[in-house]
Amino acid sequence: MEAFIFSSTSRSEAWRMEVENRKKKIIKEIKREKEEECILSFGRVINGGLAGDWKLRIEEMGDLQKWGTKKIEVIIFKDSPLKNMVGKYSTEAFKEMENLIFLEISGEYVYLDGKFEHLSKELRCLKWDHCPLKSINIPSSCSFEKLVNLEMEHSNIKEFPTLKHFPCLEVLNLDYSDYLTRTLNFSGAQNLRKLSFLRCCNLKKVHSSIGELKKLIHLSFHGCEKLEKLPNNLRHLNALQFLDVSYAPKLKALPEIFANLTSIQTLSLGRTNTYGVVSNLSRLSKLQIIHLNFCKNIEVLPKLHHTVEKVYLDHCHSLKMVQELPPRLRDFSLNACQNLEILPELPPNLSRIILNGCRNLKMLPKLPPRLEILSLHGCGFLQILPQLPPNLRDIRLNGCSNLKMLPQFPPSLERIWLEGSKNLKIFPELPQKIGTLIAKNCESLEKVSNFSNCTELRVLDLSGCKKLKEIQGWENNLHIKSSMRLGGVPHIDFSESFKEVLLDSRLGYVGFECSLTCNEIPSWIRCKEEGAPLSFQLPTEAKTLEFVGLIFWVVVKPLAIFPGLSFDYFVSIETSAYEMNKQLSFNVQLEVEEISILHFIPRYRFEDIKVGEVIKVTPITTTSIEGFPTLIEDCMVKKIGAEPLYTDTYGVRQFVPLMKLRSQ
Repeated sequence: MEAFIFSSTSRSEAWRMEVENRKKKIIKEIKREKEEECILSFGRVINGGLAGDWKLRIEEMGDLQKWGTKKIEVIIFKDSPLKNMVGKYSTEAFKEMENLIFLEISGEYVYLDGKFEHLSKELRCLKWDHCPLKSINIPSSCSFEKLVNLEMEHSNIKEFPTLKHFPCLEVLNLDYSDYLTRTLNFSGAQNLRKLSFLRCCNLKKVHSSIGELKKLIHLSFHGCEKLEKLPNNLRHLNALQFLDVSYAPKLKALPEIFANLTSIQTLSLGRTNTYGVVSNLSRLSKLQIIHLNFCKNIEVLPKLHHTVEKVYLDHCHSLKMVQELPPRLRDFSLNACQNLEILPELPPNLSRIILNGCRNLKMLPKLPPRLEILSLHGCGFLQILPQLPPNLRDIRLNGCSNLKMLPQFPPSLERIWLEGSKNLKIFPELPQKIGTLIAKNCESLEKVSNFSNCTELRVLDLSGCKKLKEIQGWENNLHIKSSMRLGGVPHIDFSESFKEVLLDSRLGYVGFECSLTCNEIPSWIRCKEEGAPLSFQLPTEAKTLEFVGLIFWVVVKPLAIFPGLSFDYFVSIETSAYEMNKQLSFNVQLEVEEISILHFIPRYRFEDIKVGEVIKVTPITTTSIEGFPTLIEDCMVKKIGAEPLYTDTYGVRQFVPLMKLRSQ
C-alpha cells in the first residue's frame, strides 16, 4: 500500500510553488467539470516523482495520525502491489488536518472507517473507492461547504439520506454501489451539475427532489436493472444535456418526461421500453446523439430534428423503416436490424454507416460524398453496390455472398474486407493507398489486379480463393508486408519466387509470414526435420557477415480427428539467452489439405544472437475448447526447415548452411 502526502512546507520554495500551482489548477479544473481528467493527471504527477521524499510506503509511515498536522493539503492512498495486505485506519486521523483539500482513497485493500464529520471542512474533492461504510451519517451541525466533487464508486452504501451538508457540491458519483436501493434526497444541493448511478444494480427508486436540480447537466442511470420509474418532475430539468437510462430493462420511459427536456444533447435509451418516446424525439431541438440499441418495439424511426449528428439503432430487430434522416447526420449504425429492407436518401455529411447483419437489405441509396466507412458485413441479399464515394477509406463486405461485381475503388481506399463473397469473380483495379486486403474464401474469384503499384499494402489474404490462377506484382512490395496468406490457392507455386525476394536487399529487416498451398519444403532450405523439434547451430564461419534473420518453412498437416475446431500452432524458439514464441493461427480448412507457412524473423527479434549460437525450434499445437486453450498431442506440424540469411560487406545477401544437431 502506498500513501502520497503533500504538505505546505517543503525543502524547496520552487518545489512548493510547483505543487501549489498544480493543486490550484486541479481545483479550478474541477469547477469546470473536468474532475475526472484532472484527478487522473494529478495522480500521474504524484506518481511521476514530483512528490520526491513525500512518497512513503505505509510500513515506513507508521501511524497515519502522526501526520495529523495543519500543513497537509493532499493525501492519496493506493493499493499495494502485494494484494490482500489490508491497511485499516480511522477517520479520527484526519481530525487535525484542517487544510486538507484533496483526499483520494482507491483500492479494495485500503479500509478507512469512522465518522464522516472528522474529515476537513476545507475539502474540495473526495474520491473514496470501495467505501466500506453502509451509511453516511453527518450531524446537523456539520457542513462541508467547500466540497465540489464527491466520488464513491463501488461503495457499500445502503443509505445516503441527504445532501444538505454539501451545498456547493457539483459532482456526485455513486457508480457500482450494489447495495444502494434508493437515491438520496437532493434537497440542499442545488449546485449539482453531474449525477451518476451507473450500474447500481439494486437501485429501485429515485427521489422526487431530483426535479429541483436546475443546474444538472449530466445524469446517468445506465445499467440500473431494477429501476422501474422516473419521477415526473424530471421533465423540469431544463439544463440537462446528457441523460443515460440505457440497459434498465424494467424502466417504463414516460413520453412526457423526455419530450420536455429541451436542452438535451445526448439521450441513451438502449434496452428500455421506449413505447411512445421515439415519436416525440423530433421535439428535442438541441438533440445531437441518440442511442436506441436493443429497443425491440421500434418499427419506424421517425424524422429527427435537424441538429442530430449521431444515431445508433443496433439490434432493433423490429425496425422496418427509417424516415427522412437529419441533414447533419455524421454517424449512423444499424447493426443486426434484420427486417430493414431499404434506406432513405443519405445526408451529405454522413461519414460512417454500419449495416452489419441487415440480412434483408436488398439495395443501397446513393452514397454521400463525405462517407469514409461503409460496413455491410452479412448483407447476404445485396447483389450490387452503388458508386463508391471519393473519400471512402474502409469498406467491409464480409459475407455478402450474392455480390457479383464491385464498382471502381476510389483512390482514398485503405482497407477492404471481402471474406466469403462467393459469387465475386473479378476485382477492379486496386488503389495505390490500399494497406489491407482480406478476400478470404472468395471461391469464384479468378483474377485480381496487379499489386505492383500498391506501395502501402501490408496485409494480403487470398486464402481459399480456389480458382485464382495468377497473382502479379506481390513480390515488388514484400519489404513492407507483415502478413500474406495464400493457403488454398492451389494453382500457383511461390517457393522459388520467395527465394529471389529474400535475397533482394529491398526486403530490409521487416518480419513477415505467408501461408501457401504446398506440402514440401523447397530445396533451397537445407536444414530440415520431420515433425520432431529441430535443433541447429548458426554457422561459425559467418564472422565477417552481418546476420539479417532466420527463415522458417513449416508444413502443416490436417487434423481431421477434430472436426469443426480451429487450431493454433506455436513455434517455440530457444537459444542460450532466451525463449521466444512465434504464433500463427489457422482455421478448420486445414482438415482437408496440407499447407506451408513461411516465417521470416528479422535479427531485431533475437537478443544478442552470437556466431555459432545453438537454437532449438519446437512446434506445438493448441486448440480452444470451451474458451480454454488446450494442447494437442498430435502436432499438426509435419515438417520444419530453417535457413539463415546474411549480407556481406558489399550488401549482397546470401544463405549460409546451418549445422543440424541431434534433437534431445
